[in-house]
Amino acid sequence: DPSGSYTTAAALVACVERQLQRSHGTDLAGKRVLILGGTGTVGRIAGVLAAGLGAEVTLGSHRDAAAAREAARATGERFGCTLEGAGLAEREARRAALAEADVVLATAAAGVQVVSADERALANRLLVAADVNAVPPEGIAGVGAMDDGKALPEGRAVGIGALAVGNVQYQTEHQLLVAMRNAEKPLYLGFREAFAKAREIIAAKG
Repeated sequence: DPSGSYTTAAALVACVERQLQRSHGTDLAGKRVLILGGTGTVGRIAGVLAAGLGAEVTLGSHRDAAAAREAARATGERFGCTLEGAGLAEREARRAALAEADVVLATAAAGVQVVSADERALANRLLVAADVNAVPPEGIAGVGAMDDGKALPEGRAVGIGALAVGNVQYQTEHQLLVAMRNAEKPLYLGFREAFAKAREIIAAKG
């Protein structure tokens, strides 16, 4: 779980899955998922998990289109899924990608805003926006750190903030460590086991 990245990605996707069902009565199958700051570990693994649930995933980079395409190729090849990569440094490219997204995940560095309020308002298809940045400003404008299904000003979308994701991440990490401590023989865990545990924790919350 490098720097908590795997459990964070697991908690992020599990929280999105819950809000899609709770707020919209649907799931990730067939949804267009845009991951901003998607070339880092959290973004890549969230992409793998979402793709595994049937989503069409794009890893977006605000700096380097080639890096985004290579991250998508290498990650998809390693984990047996299909991911797309896109360079979103230009405002028009970013706005076009947001306009096509059903789900937007912000996994960029802390303190970096990747979606402004104006850009968010253009995301007409958006159902869920989730952010793992707990350092001001918000990674996605209008999504507060404590939000957990709070309606955004436009359309049908709801937001999930960093502390809502972090609460599930902490419990996931803790319970996996307890399982390792209590195991009678070596226990090998990765992001898929973390995702299963995050789903279990969310289901227990009701």
